[in-house]
Amino acid sequence: MATNSTRKLKDLKKVKKYSSIWEAVNRYGDKEYIVIFTYKGVRFGQKNFTKLFDCQNAKQTNDQLVIVKHRIDNNEDPFTTTTNKIKDLVIEYLETRNADYKRNSTFTYYKWIDPVIGHKYIERVTEKDILKIKQNMIDNVVDGKPKPISESTMKKIKNILSPIFKKAHILGLIRVNVLLLVPMGRHLTKPRLQERLNGTILENAHKIRKAILTIKEDKNDEEYKAIFLISSMCARRLGEILSIKYEDIIDGIVHTRGETTKTYKEQGSNVVERYPLPKEVLDIIKPTKEKTGEVFTHRSRSCMDIYASMIDKQANLDLKPKGKEYPIRTHDNRHFMISLCAEDFGKDNVGTLALSHSDKSNMNDVYLTVEYERVEKLYNYYWKLLRGEK
Repeated sequence: MATNSTRKLKDLKKVKKYSSIWEAVNRYGDKEYIVIFTYKGVRFGQKNFTKLFDCQNAKQTNDQLVIVKHRIDNNEDPFTTTTNKIKDLVIEYLETRNADYKRNSTFTYYKWIDPVIGHKYIERVTEKDILKIKQNMIDNVVDGKPKPISESTMKKIKNILSPIFKKAHILGLIRVNVLLLVPMGRHLTKPRLQERLNGTILENAHKIRKAILTIKEDKNDEEYKAIFLISSMCARRLGEILSIKYEDIIDGIVHTRGETTKTYKEQGSNVVERYPLPKEVLDIIKPTKEKTGEVFTHRSRSCMDIYASMIDKQANLDLKPKGKEYPIRTHDNRHFMISLCAEDFGKDNVGTLALSHSDKSNMNDVYLTVEYERVEKLYNYYWKLLRGEK
């Protein structure tokens, strides 16, 4: 390998503190750190740790040598450099995630992470590097005006990097998980609907329904209409809606596979819940036994953007100041349902019957089988409210 061309020993300067490390100067006048060592009876000739691992001083070189020996202990190629650069690790990790998460996270990665540490090997990333990413987000400027990135977006940085750094720590590639040293972002709970909207909850639900029903009648927009109607009238999570297959719909009832939910993902392809689709949706998607595969072709990012635009420009919601700070989005349809049905059905019952809420303190989510008649009764009640029939 060209990166390890052998130098004459007279051209190397011994580093006093470390017996296996030597300094060299390349043709550009830059220092490079060469390692010559014997481990487990095997002698390793000159290895240029500056070119192999981006080591910029003797201490970094010695730390990397510890990692190299650890790899030898585990029967690994100690000089592989293609899998521990941050960029390589992030790309490898995102390949294991769904298309929407990969797309959104890739944008976040190249915007904020790559410029600071993308070129670095994970063992070279420091607390100072993570602080720099955070400060860049705080110092963000749009159109010449300061616009700090939100806490929830900052949290995405940790969501992307955490699995990579945890794995590296377990494997012994890094001694300290520097991500844990830097608080970055937090999940902010939105204020209740009453704190964001003027008027009654039902009045605002009617405005959203009207905006959905007036979406243009072409094939592309009809699909958005069906997605938003399921979100509004069935209060299901967007990712779950977009995973519905025609095979899941039997006699107008969605048989929900565990793998499509947030709560029961470990149940795989087993059916964990059933809920009815309203006539407004069935008239659009027209499910038949002959149709197969996913019902919807749109992905979550485009759905969220279109829904946000519809709410902001067409729904004519009367927003309180908090409503402008925390705008109404698809997930709020779950809050509309529980707010409007809790009095008659009980908050916990609505959560269990329609919202995939589980009691983590016991095994109810495993052993409780919900009778479909109860689910149907709740939805029929809610639909009548939304249609103005009650």
